[in-house]
Amino acid sequence: MSKTAQDIMTMNVEYVNSNQTVEEARKLIIKNDFSQLPVIDNGIVKGSITDRLLVRLGESGRVSRIREIMEKRFPVVDPDTKLETVRHLLDEYHAVLVDKGDKDYGIVTKHDLLKAMK
Repeated sequence: MSKTAQDIMTMNVEYVNSNQTVEEARKLIIKNDFSQLPVIDNGIVKGSITDRLLVRLGESGRVSRIREIMEKRFPVVDPDTKLETVRHLLDEYHAVLVDKGDKDYGIVTKHDLLKAMK
């Protein structure tokens, strides 16, 4: 049987909400050595923020709210989505969220996919 998104996802997703500051997101990205974070408000995926965006904003973005600068949201897939589908989504997006139900998400990144390749 081929692997699915739930087989390789990270369970406890770190995220920010759209009302937090860009500086808070920057600190979370640095602390956890992430390259991206989903923006989730009350269990609903609203957008994303990436290290690339933060670098582009430079010092000027630190006082902004995430809602003012967030990028498009990561796609959300079912846990049983085949890795081939996830791979295609990762060609365009930084990450893919896995809907575990009850407004709870897992996440799959390119790094997760690389680890799954054997």
